Amino acid sequence: IFDGLQIPDNEHNRGLLLGEAFLLAAVQHIQEGTGFKLDLKIKDFDQAYELPDSYQDMVSDISIIEMGDDRAAADLFFKRFPERLVRSKKRFFWRTERGVYESDLKVVRD
Repeated sequence: IFDGLQIPDNEHNRGLLLGEAFLLAAVQHIQEGTGFKLDLKIKDFDQAYELPDSYQDMVSDISIIEMGDDRAAADLFFKRFPERLVRSKKRFFWRTERGVYESDLKVVRD
């Protein structure tokens, strides 16, 4: 179970993390946004995963949606998966995993 945050160790982040003010602000932000209270524990990281030098070029499809911004989430979804939801003459059709389009509103909404 993943139960923590990993913060890359670099000069910029070390500057942010001098003292605990940044981490305490992050804990507060997470609690306000999600309702979850994190216990702050700084641990030695003895099993680091080595990323390849070109990892930033490999990951290019990351988007951040602010909590509660349903319109932005929907816009991003339809931009990435335009074929999943189709509208025709005021009716909506959802393409299921089987490749069949369903028009039942319960299926479309779920």
